[in-house]
Amino acid sequence: MLQMRSISFVRKIVGIRSISMYQRDSAGFGAQRPMFTPKDGVVWTCAQCGAEITELPFQPRTDANGVPSAPLYCRDCHRSRMQDSGPRRRY
Repeated sequence: MLQMRSISFVRKIVGIRSISMYQRDSAGFGAQRPMFTPKDGVVWTCAQCGAEITELPFQPRTDANGVPSAPLYCRDCHRSRMQDSGPRRRY
């Protein structure tokens, strides 16, 4: 019979310091993160450059019409925004 082990036990054995939530699934460690695509008739566009966004690593919040309620950014614009904001603070 297979005995389930806790995440802290697995970290200790494997030597992993932190395991992200999307890496802990039935597919095992290092599994691909699910990508979300817009529903039929909905087009996601980048708020900065206007390019069409075909997939996102999260499901954006939408209003009743299916329009995202917050600005969305394409991969390139998101990366440049992160670099421009400087280093992340650790508390």
